[in-house]
Amino acid sequence: MATREDLATRRVPVADPAQPVVQHQTAGLHWPQYVNNHRLIGGLVAGFAALHIADMIGYWLPGIGLPKLDFAYFNGAILMPKAAATPQWFEGHIFHTFNGLVFALGYALVVFPLLGKTLTTARNVARGVAMGMVLATLSCLWWIPTQFPALHAGFMSHNLGWKLVLGVYVWHLAWSLAIGFFFNPKD
Repeated sequence: MATREDLATRRVPVADPAQPVVQHQTAGLHWPQYVNNHRLIGGLVAGFAALHIADMIGYWLPGIGLPKLDFAYFNGAILMPKAAATPQWFEGHIFHTFNGLVFALGYALVVFPLLGKTLTTARNVARGVAMGMVLATLSCLWWIPTQFPALHAGFMSHNLGWKLVLGVYVWHLAWSLAIGFFFNPKD
């Protein structure tokens, strides 16, 4: 055990003023730099995170008076219309996850590069929101009416009520905000 005298004679290392004090904590790649160098992986991570964040929002929408949006169930009903609810949901969830990753990769690898370089997170989030609003519009305009013709959804799915249409936009807004924050390369 060290005595008081031993401790008093030890030298304390002095920080080099040319080096930042927290260099050891910030050394290495940050996520935006990593995404810039690995767009495929960044797109997959962003897509997976965004899809699951948006899915949770879809399940929680009744808490704010909007209808529950369970896209896994919707896809399962399309793919396996005569199956029981549980296998229908699992099949729909697999397909829905695949779809979400494809859309995220399409954004990351095709749409994002077409929009030019960006240096700010706010612009990346705005780009993600734009992509999400395009997908929400396509969903209301085309996907819901064509996949569920028995519902007679009408133009922009307005026959199903404004709450459903708003819910679709809120779901896609959650997805697009997550895409923008997670797929945030620093050019």
